[in-house]
This record gives sequence, structure tokens and C-alpha cells, in this order.
Amino acid sequence: MRTLIGSDLGSYTFNASAKTVTLVGIPETLTLDQIGMIVHQPTGAVLFHFAEETNRATISSNVITLTASTTGMSDTDELMILCDIERGNVNQVVPFTTSAESLHIWDFSGVKTSDAVVMDTYSNGRSAMCMISDPATEQSSVALFKRTFGSPHKVEAELSMSRRGGIYGCMDVFADDAGGPDAETPAIAIATIQQTTTTLTITLASPFIGYIGDWISIYGVPDTRVCYNNFVVATISADGLTLAGTVYDNATIPSLSAGPYATGYIQRDDQLSGSQNGYRLRFEGPTAATASFLSRQAGGTMQKSGTLVGAQTVTAATTAPVFTSYANGSGEVRATSRYTVLSEPDTLCYADRAVDLSIVAMATRAIRTDAKPSWQKSMSLRFRIDHPISAPRVVAKIVSAVKSGSTTATITTAAAHGLVNGNYVGIAGVRDQTNFANTTNVVATVTGPTTFTCVIPTSATATSYGGCVSLITAQTALPGLIAQAGSTVTRQAGTGFLWLVGSATWVGATVGEFVFLCGCRDSSGADLLVDGLYKVVSAVTSTVVLSPVYDYAGTLRVASGGGTGASAISTTNCGGTLILATTLRVHALNVEEHTQQQVQIFGQGTDRQDIAMPVRVVVAATTSVTQGAATALATASGTGAWFTRPGIHLVTDVASGTILLASSPIAFASTINDYGNAYQIVIPVTATSGTNPTMDVVVQESDDGGTNWFDVYHFQRITANGCYRSPILRCSGRHIRTYTRACPKRGRTSNGAG
Repeated sequence: MRTLIGSDLGSYTFNASAKTVTLVGIPETLTLDQIGMIVHQPTGAVLFHFAEETNRATISSNVITLTASTTGMSDTDELMILCDIERGNVNQVVPFTTSAESLHIWDFSGVKTSDAVVMDTYSNGRSAMCMISDPATEQSSVALFKRTFGSPHKVEAELSMSRRGGIYGCMDVFADDAGGPDAETPAIAIATIQQTTTTLTITLASPFIGYIGDWISIYGVPDTRVCYNNFVVATISADGLTLAGTVYDNATIPSLSAGPYATGYIQRDDQLSGSQNGYRLRFEGPTAATASFLSRQAGGTMQKSGTLVGAQTVTAATTAPVFTSYANGSGEVRATSRYTVLSEPDTLCYADRAVDLSIVAMATRAIRTDAKPSWQKSMSLRFRIDHPISAPRVVAKIVSAVKSGSTTATITTAAAHGLVNGNYVGIAGVRDQTNFANTTNVVATVTGPTTFTCVIPTSATATSYGGCVSLITAQTALPGLIAQAGSTVTRQAGTGFLWLVGSATWVGATVGEFVFLCGCRDSSGADLLVDGLYKVVSAVTSTVVLSPVYDYAGTLRVASGGGTGASAISTTNCGGTLILATTLRVHALNVEEHTQQQVQIFGQGTDRQDIAMPVRVVVAATTSVTQGAATALATASGTGAWFTRPGIHLVTDVASGTILLASSPIAFASTINDYGNAYQIVIPVTATSGTNPTMDVVVQESDDGGTNWFDVYHFQRITANGCYRSPILRCSGRHIRTYTRACPKRGRTSNGAG
């Protein structure tokens, strides 16, 4: 397909002195036979033409080196570059395995060392690329899909996510400018911060560089209850120094009176990681059935879903994974939902539906008609997992916990904890759960780099060990923390499988999920070297079986000495805690790039009566259609504006009376066509007298208003009481009457229907 670089697709840079043209943002590596022509626009000089023997060129990695003279030309001169680039590629990624074929399309250089990517295979044809976030580190990890694509396009992915709560999973489609993504906005120091009920007000040391509706992370305030992640800026003062809001992580902040404090920082959200064009589907919020949809065009501000200064999520199909027949490390794990983003010239649309239900219509969740990625950009795809700096996290592992006749516990950690006085912390996984029960939202008093004190209910004199310390922010405990503590651990030789017996029945250790084992230490406080990332193989009452995890590169993700070839650990008393891992799973991925040509039938959509054509109106739900009032049928022609179903019209009964010998004609309707084109005469006879009484009735019609009459129907002679009916008679005239003769007298009433 003939493509004009810089207009239809991508861009270029021209180095006149080096005689090179570098193609930027092209979704494939071109060969020379795909280059049609290069023309220097200011002079019209042909620098390259595929059919000419002179002015040839070479190409390598989309850098074209010319042989034509570029003397007198400038790097900023405009070129016309025509290339043959095939469009309409389809990239399908499934299954996800550790094979070279599966891995060569992914770039995992953006995955942080403490996070993990696991290619996991399940029963029933299922597999997934699992991105797993370390609960102890605030950072972002990215898996980049190496194949680029243009627009229009459709991206479909079957995704699931375990454990949200302050950590977000994202699907980004993006394009960076030639100079790379925008630099991260620097953190700004806080002058004062104060919360009154559900309103947080921040005064800054320097003006805020951002907009209403932006997300910020608040960190470094000793009272970590006011350290919010994903805080929505609702108001900004004219000088940019004062911010206020009421929503974080798409919910109203917990009511609190705190501050003012005069320390800390804010960090603005990354604005699509600095990419100037693209969109993001971000799984966040309090439930598995919410997401936000963000888009950006040409370096502008992000357009967001939901409420600009409130919760910015929309209802979405659930990201909850489905575990089927999963036991002893084997079973089916699949996504519940399939997510689609369609990028067209006029719209950007996000929709979703349940997996494996192609006959079910997609539920449209968000549509953009303005903030859409630039059309000429070559797009890239990445999956991202974000642990913001202000989210709760593990800060230390516990060597010992000591009480001396009170509720005050002295905690000693294995490494520097980084806490300051006034921080709110959580204590979890200490072996002695009677005297050191899991506790959240307690204030730390720092006594040294690896020691601090806090209050843990129940006064006692006791010493215990194991577990971890977490920093509590926004009055929110560490998400994913499993309430039970370890009490004994056993390791199988050769496989590294662990049998961890808890302080009670394990709740939340779902078979098939990834978990982190943290702070597993013996009675002396020594590290048993079994901490790390595991998969739950079995969970029966208080015993959980854990399998060590290897990432996509075959690297063991547990402490050295575990995994295949591990030595045995006999049953040992221990402390320690399990944390459900935040895991973003990509179960299936389909990227379709297509071209678009509009075909329109002459007359389609026009108001011109001479060429208009019928159209079919398709609606998404039940709609009401109202028919206008029908024009009365004409008395002469019987036609009208609408054909309507004939109704039944009763003519007023002729009053009961006595017929003596002969009777005058009785007119039932002056204009029979007012009632349709058929009628019936009904004659009830209720009384007779005389000898051998008889009555003869004739139905007559008239064409001239009643001057001349002709017979239509003769009733059989009536000789007794009863109800007598004519057949349905077709109306041929405009008026109707009956003519009756009786001998001797009879009582009767006549009526008609038409």
C-alpha cells in the first residue's frame, strides 16, 4: 500500500550533510524495494526513484543513505517520501510459554528486579503471562510488546487481576515523539497539609504544575494517615500553591482531623508514562468491576473517564480470575472478561464482555471523539503494573518482638526500617499470636535504625519472632495480607516445596494464586532462607503447600538454596506471614491493524427525495415507535393515509315496536362507507300475536342518497320469536335500509353492524 511518510504514517529526520533520511515510527523494518520515491520539496529534485538507475540508495534499520547530491539543502527542508507498506496486520499472542517463539515478541527490560514475570501454563488450553508486584517496593514494571502497529486498529485482551488495593494494572497503547516521552514532573515539597473530616488541603512550597482532575501521590508526611495515593486534585488556587480534594483511589477519603503538618511531598501522576499520544486502560478502584479509561493526544492533558474531580472509574467487566478444578498445583485458570479498544478516525471506544461468548454484544464503557492518539503515529503496546510511592508496603522483616509487662512492644528488624516518629505501621506474622496479634494502624516511636516501639493490645511479658512490618498509608492496611501467621515450616528436598502450618485455618490462600512468604524465621530470630515468591499448591485447614516460582528467564524467585535441588528443612517452629501477590495476568492478546475505505451507496443518508433510499435503524435497546393519526377513510374512494385494521361499529338499535301488516323502510346508516365495506343485520323478535303470524324483511341499498333503492338480501320468512341474522353482506351502495311486512302483528327490534 502506497504510504506517504509524515502524513499517512510515522515521521522522518533529514541529515543533508550526511545524505541520510531516518524513518521514525514505522511498524516494520523496510527494504529498499519498499521505497518508492524521495523528492526534495523546495527544489523538486528527485533524490531517489525506484525505477531510475541514477540516484540510488541503501537502507539499514530504516535509515536511508542517498547517493544523490544534497548540496545546498537544509536538514529542515521538507521531503516527500513514498513507501510501500503493508497495512492490516494481525498479531495474536497465545499461548504464553517460556519457548523462544513466545518470548521473542516481548521486551522485559522494564521489569524491576524485585518484581517478576512468569509464563504460566494451565489445564484446558489455558496460559497466561503473569506480572507480579513486590509488596515491599514502590515502583513500576513494564512488559513491552515488540511489534508496532498503525491506526485504525483494535486491541483485544483477556485479562485478570489478583489483589488490587493501591496497586494498579494497566494496558497502554502509546506513541512517543521523536525526542522520547515527556520528563517526569518533579516532586514538590509540601509547606502545610491538613485534613478536616473528608477534605484534604495542601499548601505547596512552589506552584503545582498540573490541572484539576490530576492524580497525585502524597508521601513523606510523618502522619502517614494523610499519605494518599491516586488523590484527585479538585481545586487549585490561582497562584497554584493550594490544592484540595476529597477523593483518593476512587473513593472518598476516610474522615479524619489531622494536621497541619509542615513536611512531605507530592508527586503528579505520570501522564501515560510521558507518552504524548495513546490511551490507557487502568484497573483500579475498590472492586474488580471498575476501571478507568484515559487518553492523550499530541502531548495534551489526559482525558479521563468517570467524574473529573471525583471517582474517575467506570463500570467494567470483572477482572476476577476463575480457578477451575485447581488442586495440587494443577487446574484451569482463566480470565472472566475480554477487553477491547477500537481506534477509528472519528472515535476511540473501550468495551468489554465475558470471555468465550462471541454472540454476546460488547458493553460499551467509554467513547472518545476528541482526545484520540494522532493518526500518523506508529503505536506500541505495553502492560504495566504500578506500585505508587504512597501505597502501603512492607518496610522490614521482624527478628524479635518483646513485651515487658505492658502492651508496648519493642520490635527489632533485620534491616533498617526507614520509619520516623509518628508513622502508622502494621505488625503481622509474629509467631506468638496471643501476645503479638496482627495489628494495623498503630503509631511507631523510633528508637534506632532497626528498632521501634508500638502498642499491641494485651499486656504481657513475652518474646517472639518472625513476621513483617508494613507502612500504613491512608488508614489502609497492607492489601493482600493473609491474617494467619506461620507456626512451623517444612521443606522437601529436591523440589523446594514448603509445608507451612499456620496459627489457624488459612483464609485467602487460594490454590493457584501467587503469594509472598515474608519474615520466616526460627526461634532464635535466624532467617530460614525460604522467603520469596511461591504458588499455592494446596490449602487444607491450617496447612498450606507452596511451590517455588521460576520467572520467564528460569530464575528462581525465592531465597538462595530453594527450588530444584534444595536441601530438606525438617519441621521447624517459625513465624512469618503470607501476602497475596498483586498479579496482572494476560491470558490472550489480539492486535489487529487495518486499513479503512469508505464505500457509500448513492443516495444513502440524503434528504433529497429524488435519490433517497430506505435505511434500517439499529438500536441497542428496546425503542418506542409512534404512528401518526390515520386520515379518515374517504367516503367516496375508501382510501386514507394509512391502511388500518377494520373495526366493528354498532349502529344504534331501532327502537322496539310493533309491526302491523306493513311497515315503512327503516334506515340503519345514512352513509354505510363510514363503517367499512361489509355489514350484518340482526333482528330479535320478542313477541307475536294472531293466527299464523309471518314477517318478511328485505335489505336494500341506494347509490343516490335514498331516491332509488335495490334489494340486497331477503330474510327467510319469520314465523316465531327468535334472533335472526343476515350473513355478512358486502356493501355495494352508499346507503342501506330494511323494508318489513308483517301479518298479523309482531314485536321486534332491528340493529346492524358494519
